[in-house]
Amino acid sequence: MKKYIHGRRALLFKLLTVLSLTSINNLALANTEQFEQAYAPVMVGNITTFIPIEIKVPQTVLVSLKKSNSSYLLEWSPVSSADYYKVEQFVDGKWQSLALQLNSNKFTVSNLLSSEFRVTACNRYGCSETQKNNHLVDGGLTIEHFKVSSDIVRKGEAVTLSWSVKNVSQIRVESSDGKIYRDLQPNGRLQIRPEKFTSFNLVTSGFQQSKSMKTAIVVEQERKEIETPYTGYLEPLRNKGFDVISRTLLELPQGLVFSTHDEELGLVNKSGDVLWLIKLEGIVANRVTYNQDKNWINFSVSKLDNTGQSCAVDIATGHIEKCNDLQSPAIASPLLLKTVENGVAVTRVANIDMEGKLYLANVDTMRIEQTISLPPELKAQKITSNIAVIDGTSQFVMRVTDSKYAALSVTPVEDSTMCNSLSSCGDSLMKVFSSSNEEDNQSEKLELKIDWIKEHK
Repeated sequence: MKKYIHGRRALLFKLLTVLSLTSINNLALANTEQFEQAYAPVMVGNITTFIPIEIKVPQTVLVSLKKSNSSYLLEWSPVSSADYYKVEQFVDGKWQSLALQLNSNKFTVSNLLSSEFRVTACNRYGCSETQKNNHLVDGGLTIEHFKVSSDIVRKGEAVTLSWSVKNVSQIRVESSDGKIYRDLQPNGRLQIRPEKFTSFNLVTSGFQQSKSMKTAIVVEQERKEIETPYTGYLEPLRNKGFDVISRTLLELPQGLVFSTHDEELGLVNKSGDVLWLIKLEGIVANRVTYNQDKNWINFSVSKLDNTGQSCAVDIATGHIEKCNDLQSPAIASPLLLKTVENGVAVTRVANIDMEGKLYLANVDTMRIEQTISLPPELKAQKITSNIAVIDGTSQFVMRVTDSKYAALSVTPVEDSTMCNSLSSCGDSLMKVFSSSNEEDNQSEKLELKIDWIKEHK
């Protein structure tokens, strides 16, 4: 019992000594600032004792500086544990205080005495090390690149994310598995070991601008071969080793068109001979559309970088005639829409991407002539289902929610030289110019009309 009491007295003596030294040091170092002492509980037998600990405030990583006509603008990456910031400027050989308790990560310096600044993050327990301005902003926010060292890896294999950003003050990377990587430099890299398909979003901001860019990594999973019984039907793809996307199969007089999960599109005849096989930049997720007049097949592509393509292939040779880039992945099959313009029938290839943007391309050249956004009420869901076209017309039917369908038509804009009011003239001008995608386009301007919306029960 005496030993136990002696031990407790020794511990309390040490605790009082540390507390005294800490108080003296705090008073010596912070002449005008008082910080709280942090404590951590320690169990000694059945007695809880609190001992002082040091909590370090992390240093801000990025301090960006932008010069205007008569001032400097400062922005820096925020520190999550900071309650306020100090800002100083180096003038006449010494640091001068500009702000002592700033609650924002932005500051405007209304003088041009010096371009050298430093920022300190603080909370109630103390302050971080200072960070000098280390990034000069001389233009608009620009993401030069955001890429992966390999977009297809094996499970657990290391892959490197890299990026380069200019004129930025905050950078983070968000992954589809819920991880967020903060406090990043304008030029940096991360090593990742993904266990499954993972997409990454580089989010940047600075001086009232924000931009983002996405990329993704596919993790190869072990594929199991499934033995299926033979049937009495022709099976030209049996035992060919293709990982076929079954919903893309389309039987034509020339053979069977198919796509694979390995970003391939092919044609096989009834004897099982692969007539051609082409490598694509993404996956064809739905059936191709056969253009009998040109003997082409048109198809939509969904890419890993969250964009898409609209392409045409000569079915006789497998030669890609043209691919147009789309702003979002395209899952739905292309449409062949026919309009009557100035008394002449015109056919166009139409693609609708997942975000609800309609691309209209010349059927012969595949040049995109116009883009039109679907009305907001029809974009409640991502556009992933196939769309049915009324043969020989410009009308098509699409599912817009789980229970609603809509019919839409692409029609020439009425050329009206008379306006009943200023607002009606403005509306007419918006219809003519808002959907144009090409300069000096000689084709007639088109608009999108909703014919009906119906509930499916």
